[in-house]
Amino acid sequence: MVTQVIHVLAIEDDPQCRLRITNALSRADGAAPFELTTCTHLDAALERLAGGANDFDVILLDIDLPDSAGLETISRLHEAHPDLPIVVLAGADDIEAEVEALHSEAQEYLNKGGLSEELIRRTIRHAIERNRSRRQLRESESRIQQITKTLADYVYTVRLKAGTVAAAVYDPRCLAVTGHSPEEFAADPDSWTEIVHEEDQDRVRQHIRRILSGKDVEPLEYRIVHKNGEVRWIKQTPVRHFDQAGALISYDGFIQDISERKRREEELERSIERVNDLAVAAEAATQSKSEFLANMSHEIRTPLNAIIGYADIMRRQAEADRVPAKHRQAVNGIHTSGQFLSKLIDQILDLSRIEAGKLQMDIATCDPWSIVSDVVSVLNVRAVQKGIELTVESEGPIPATVQTDHDRLRQCLMNLVGNAVKFTSEGSVRLSVRLRGSAEESFIRFDVGDTGIGISQDRLNAIFEPFTQAERSTSRKFGGTGLGLAISRQIARALGGDITASSVESRGSIFTLEVPTGSLEGVELRHDLKVVLVPSGEPAPAGIDLRFDGRILVAEDSLVNRDMLVAMLADLGVEIATVKDGQAAVWAVGDESYDLILMDWQMPVMDGLEATQQIRASGNQVPIIALTANAMRGDREMCLQAGCTGYLSKPVDYEALLAELQKYLEPGRPLAAMDVRHAW
Repeated sequence: MVTQVIHVLAIEDDPQCRLRITNALSRADGAAPFELTTCTHLDAALERLAGGANDFDVILLDIDLPDSAGLETISRLHEAHPDLPIVVLAGADDIEAEVEALHSEAQEYLNKGGLSEELIRRTIRHAIERNRSRRQLRESESRIQQITKTLADYVYTVRLKAGTVAAAVYDPRCLAVTGHSPEEFAADPDSWTEIVHEEDQDRVRQHIRRILSGKDVEPLEYRIVHKNGEVRWIKQTPVRHFDQAGALISYDGFIQDISERKRREEELERSIERVNDLAVAAEAATQSKSEFLANMSHEIRTPLNAIIGYADIMRRQAEADRVPAKHRQAVNGIHTSGQFLSKLIDQILDLSRIEAGKLQMDIATCDPWSIVSDVVSVLNVRAVQKGIELTVESEGPIPATVQTDHDRLRQCLMNLVGNAVKFTSEGSVRLSVRLRGSAEESFIRFDVGDTGIGISQDRLNAIFEPFTQAERSTSRKFGGTGLGLAISRQIARALGGDITASSVESRGSIFTLEVPTGSLEGVELRHDLKVVLVPSGEPAPAGIDLRFDGRILVAEDSLVNRDMLVAMLADLGVEIATVKDGQAAVWAVGDESYDLILMDWQMPVMDGLEATQQIRASGNQVPIIALTANAMRGDREMCLQAGCTGYLSKPVDYEALLAELQKYLEPGRPLAAMDVRHAW
């Protein structure tokens, strides 16, 4: 541990006195050690101090030097170095010098006739501490004065005698705040109460009584009436002073004019009230809109489910029975139009969620290349039909997994690649994938380039606005609502990334999607990934040879949708029973055994949620696939939490239905005749 050294400058011409000081400061006493410098003349000392006053902590000063004597010596030294403490050395009989020294700038006095080593050391330390205390006091007083000027518009002091007001002294600045001069208040110490607003008189009187009682008191905000009639707000902060016996002898009032602050507070309160009212109204409108869209989604999807479902059945049957091409074309048109309407509903719901700030992301581990393969496999059919080439390539290593929302990433890529195919009449569409960033923060980047119609520079930003396309003629020629890019960009940003675009009109465009990968620690990096695209025309009917063994209960209140589901299942070899509400489904499961239940979520009497919960409460663990026309984000989680084992949104996709059946039913042979009955 390093002990701080006390540096002493002794200005003494008497050799014997210097020797005693030297001996005293050279002996160790367990406290901070001393380092001594000596001078015999004041001028030499001043010259030494000019070269480094900060080198010393205290001065021992003989006031009778060859070149200076008396108080002049102290004055010259203090004037040159006011922050250094001075201990005066004087003769044994010089009592007058001692008194004058203590009334000047000296901190301590030492009588040469009674010097002891202990006294010298103790006096030096005391002088240093006393000087430090004085300096701190001066600094505190200066800060208080500055604070007073800053925090108070004026100050007044009330002096008390025998517990009553004897006099009041007011800061001249009171005139600006109250319109009354200090002399007016001084003439009548109680006159200030006359300017207090009548509605605040009682509060102010209670405040003064509390001040005079000696109890703790907080600052008070109240109104006064200016001499010109203007009402002003002031804040009064009292500071009380007591004598040694604890009696209150005076108090200071620090007054701030807070009229402007109060005005802003009132305006802010009114603004907050208006904002709150608007927020409540907006929330109510948003909630109403969300409920309306959810209900409309359900109402539209219910018949749309039957349209797409029956069209899909007819399309597959038409292919199998080799019906005329024009009939197949008509059925395909119905199916395509139904899918377009379904997609439009999804986009409107997404836009509603974005506007309401309720767009949710389900971040999980997923394979980005699998998503890419899925997207280009689906859209390659359309590309082949248009006679354009759709290519995919990886540039550098691609992580085997990333942390993102699988469905939302697929949605963005479907939109970007789908748009590229849509707006390209000849040439090619190219999707390249690469990893960008560092180990701390990395992104997976998808560049979708095409040789299509391109976009003019002045329209590049506009295409990301809802219901906006590059040109008015675009929607007439190519179709679409102008929602896809707006929604995709919002999704990308919600995932922590973005979508940007560059384009040359009539030559093509490049759309770039970037999303963060999450941590790649321990994740395999793959190289030279490929997607095999097989050119084809109209897709062959899938699942035509699949057969299952089992009993399925269909719970659906809509007759047309019940019949459509039965028709979808007709060629799959299963035994089918149908009910039209949740209560009937519970009864049916209680009476007979089923291998799978297709449960509509919104039904009369008892909905699918309650029916599922009751079936699970009975101990029955039969697989239940929820069917919902709401298709709102979170529906899947709600259905699974209720006890469902799977989830399908309406319109029901035939391939998705087959995938669910394969999870829960055993392969089987076709029945001699389809067995369909109504359980209840």
